Amino acid sequence: MARPANIKRETILEVAKDLFFEKGIAKTEMKEIADKSQIGRSSLYRHFESKEAIALELVIELLDKMNQEFDQAIQAEVSGYEKVRIGLTFYIEKMYDSIPSVRFLDDFDSCFYHEYPPNLSEGYIQRLRNRHDSLKVVLEQAAKEGEVQLIKNAEYTSKFLMNVLFGLSQRILPRAKLIRQEQGYAEEYLEDMLMMLMAYIKPPIK
Repeated sequence: MARPANIKRETILEVAKDLFFEKGIAKTEMKEIADKSQIGRSSLYRHFESKEAIALELVIELLDKMNQEFDQAIQAEVSGYEKVRIGLTFYIEKMYDSIPSVRFLDDFDSCFYHEYPPNLSEGYIQRLRNRHDSLKVVLEQAAKEGEVQLIKNAEYTSKFLMNVLFGLSQRILPRAKLIRQEQGYAEEYLEDMLMMLMAYIKPPIK
């Protein structure tokens, strides 16, 4: 059974997530988070020193959840190349299914475009680096089997692929209707980008 302190922390994160998704990080105040969590501000600050700290925690939570679901998505007994394709397709589908999360990640990037708060950055960056990168593992195995060619190395390739897909998702999905009006295409860009990326990492036929 979760201790009251843990329950309170979970409540704070849930309330803050709703506010961040609705109003954005910049327009959300700690007082508002405390009020909606039905706790005093001093109690809130005992759990989190700032709304930025809460946002960092939520991003880690979101990425960790996606990573766990990715592990499940690639369990199929297929080739390494197909596992990469299945994994990247999974990420795109997750973006489709959770546009508020896409907006939040974009909002997070906008709030921290220059540097993270010094008192938060070290722990956050270390936690990101210590996360189990399943895509990197799949790429390493696929490269050993000669089914993909890496860009520099498996870690770089996994980050390159994910940054391309995340970046395009953040650009396209929240404004898909408007982009379709402007350009005549929208979600198709993601599907075609995936096809291009998979062709790019496929070794040339000898």
